[in-house]
Amino acid sequence: KKMLQSLKGYPLLAGARGQAPADIDALAEAIAQLSVFADANQDTIESIDINPFLVLPEGQGAVAVDALIIPRNA
Repeated sequence: KKMLQSLKGYPLLAGARGQAPADIDALAEAIAQLSVFADANQDTIESIDINPFLVLPEGQGAVAVDALIIPRNA
């Protein structure tokens, strides 16, 4: 969560311009879990592309709408 706060675009997540704050806790958890998954599978995964990744309003979560995992060639 602290890393997210260091981003230049963090004010947008925090609710700039009258928008509701995003679910920053859900975003931080998703990034942490993706990191754990990628680390555990680093020998078999070449890359992971998630696009789009939606961060919903606070308390409503975050959703990977589409994802592509490219396996590493053996």
